[in-house]
Amino acid sequence: MSGKSRSGLIIFGAILVLLFAGIAVAQGIGNPSVPSGDIALVEDVPDGFGDITKDEYDRTFLQTWNRGGLKEAPEPGDNQYEQIKEAAINDLLDLAGLAGEAAELGVTATEREIDNEFETIRQDQFPDDASYEKFLKDSNFTNEEVLDRVRLQVLSRKIEDQITSDVSEVPEDQIEQFYE
Repeated sequence: MSGKSRSGLIIFGAILVLLFAGIAVAQGIGNPSVPSGDIALVEDVPDGFGDITKDEYDRTFLQTWNRGGLKEAPEPGDNQYEQIKEAAINDLLDLAGLAGEAAELGVTATEREIDNEFETIRQDQFPDDASYEKFLKDSNFTNEEVLDRVRLQVLSRKIEDQITSDVSEVPEDQIEQFYE
């Protein structure tokens, strides 16, 4: 191989490496990174729902573990641990996604709607203040977290109502015809 063709190959290789490096850098530009102390960053959701912090994850992990009815928390690496971890992360992502969907559709929940829903749930589920306080303690929820969940429940119902409001009833003969 002559020196000229060898130099040409080296230059071609260097250009190729620079091209790939440039593409790799460009791919990272504009993509936000996960802030320190967070485990995930969900884009296009309202403030307060996109940054999923380690503390939120830890609390959700405990809440998910309690819902599972396990007496002791499983150790990292254990199959149950991985299941709880995945469920907790999915729960947080679902909450962020629901908040984002509500914002995108312009759906809001007023304080009055949240309070009314909360009172309905509380009367149905807890006969007195002591049973509600026991629930908070046993499930590792704070009252604020319960109200956040109630808010998202109200938003979810309103999203469903908005989405299904234009859906018309299917005539019985069309249903029968479809299944024949």
